[in-house]
Amino acid sequence: METETAAEMLGRLRSIEEERVKLTVLPDIQPGRLLELLGEPGSGKSQLLMTTVVECVSQHANHRVLLIDLDGKLSVLRLVGMVEASVSTSSPVDCSSDQSTTAFDQAVASALKRITVITPRGAEDALKILDRIDELYWDRSDEKESRLALLCIDGIDALLDVDDQQDVDQLVSRIAQCAREYHIPAIVSRRLFRRYEEDTESTGNGDEANRRSETIAVGYLGKTWTYVVNCSIRLQPLTREGEDDLNLVRAIVTNIVTEEKNQMVLSISENGVQLYQSSE
Repeated sequence: METETAAEMLGRLRSIEEERVKLTVLPDIQPGRLLELLGEPGSGKSQLLMTTVVECVSQHANHRVLLIDLDGKLSVLRLVGMVEASVSTSSPVDCSSDQSTTAFDQAVASALKRITVITPRGAEDALKILDRIDELYWDRSDEKESRLALLCIDGIDALLDVDDQQDVDQLVSRIAQCAREYHIPAIVSRRLFRRYEEDTESTGNGDEANRRSETIAVGYLGKTWTYVVNCSIRLQPLTREGEDDLNLVRAIVTNIVTEEKNQMVLSISENGVQLYQSSE
């Protein structure tokens, strides 16, 4: 990023505040904060993360997103499909004419150009990417310059299988530092998993019976993580009577500082995530 005076920096931060990321699904995300997205495999974490990415570039023509895929499971083809669906919904066009088709393709290409997806091989590679964030922050190749407005990290707990705790701590600290220095929100997803334990209990007649207990656990990311997270969203899959065909999840939003909690129900589909509106 180019050298700037204190007055220029203040003006830039004010303009960024005015154009802060506002989303229809996630709560208003504060610039400079880190939000964790928790959920079991298949609960919709990646889909919600990609919905956030698509919304960000769709709502602001000068916003860009850096999406770091740490577990290597993110589907770029699905992301492209979500962008196409978003463009089609926000600006419906009659694709029967060549002119309309060209306008649609240009809108999709513009949105995709402002999404940078990188799949590092571990914490060290991810750190190198964040160390080069200056190069990614501004893009002045077009007539209208665009800036990085959102940092997303998918599957950070995958690093626990390949990296030591010190490397993970360094990456976590760097993510939080980037959010603060560049005044952008950072969203990081991590898995919850079911842990089963075998136990025995007396039946009262001298025999013993096996008892299997089940708990929800989360991989330990270290003390550094607990210090930098500002907000947490936990996704819990659920179904409602007569609505088994819907993929619904309960999102529990917790403000780590105030411990205030809110809940909402989300509907997940291939085209993204939406706030669920009951037909009742």
